[in-house]
Amino acid sequence: MKQNARSGYLGGRFFSLEDDMTNQIAVWLAVFILGALMIDITFFGTEHIYFLGKKFFEFLEWLAFWR
Repeated sequence: MKQNARSGYLGGRFFSLEDDMTNQIAVWLAVFILGALMIDITFFGTEHIYFLGKKFFEFLEWLAFWR
């Protein structure tokens, strides 16, 4: 059994028998996130997404200060 850096976390419950992130997993994750955003924009508009985007970029600037 392959152990990685996470294997010690929570008593060794995380064992990986193959690669952690495959291309197929990445594509499905992207499709899920984009689908969730499309549904959110359809039902609730874009105001809160714009607000969260601004706050996210402010947060990135704050993190860049500590770099």
